[in-house]
Amino acid sequence: MGARVFDNENIPAGASPTYSQFIVGNAGIGLLVFSAPPIVDVFAETEPASLSVHINVRQYVALSVVYANAFCIVSGAAYPATPVFTGA
Repeated sequence: MGARVFDNENIPAGASPTYSQFIVGNAGIGLLVFSAPPIVDVFAETEPASLSVHINVRQYVALSVVYANAFCIVSGAAYPATPVFTGA
């Protein structure tokens, strides 16, 4: 049994380089994810001398925490600044 690991630079590291912070959660029961199908837009460049085409792909995703107790923040100086996660 393994856990999925996601890295996000928006989680603050902490007050000093030896201080780290990470979030542990059970996303299967605590998180509700809504996602729309991808939207693809194609349009030509507006400059007459250019024959390039722009392709824009976007997708809207919304998250909602269902059970706040399914998540916790672990922080302190006992963990490496960049933890390495192993396992499947």
